[in-house]
Amino acid sequence: MSRTVDPEDSPVDQNGPAMTEHANDVIADDNAGTRQAIESIKQHKARCVTTAAWAHMGQHGMSTFPKRLLPFAFGMLMYEGDHAAMRRTLSNAPLPARLLIPIIASRAFSRHARRVYGTATPPKITTKPLS
Repeated sequence: MSRTVDPEDSPVDQNGPAMTEHANDVIADDNAGTRQAIESIKQHKARCVTTAAWAHMGQHGMSTFPKRLLPFAFGMLMYEGDHAAMRRTLSNAPLPARLLIPIIASRAFSRHARRVYGTATPPKITTKPLS
């Protein structure tokens, strides 16, 4: 299954085509490990994408993401990801959401993990820190 990024999906700015090309290269490279791909995209973002453009992409992603999958997605990110980054992500949410999302999301991911892996705590992809 081949995935590509469409330039139409990113915000209109001077760096959109470069970011799209870079993302397509990373996705197409079957030999690139997850950590290497993440680090590469983070470095490219830091060089080419403005803070406003990054915020716009995040808002676009959140507005187009299926709402029924949000608890699972946040739960997966909470399980695999950086807790400080998750706190920053939720910092702009209303207080009830900041309090409830961690509980609901963890449960949604745990249910999924038990169905798929037979345990609520499968091996993490991010066991080694990004360098």
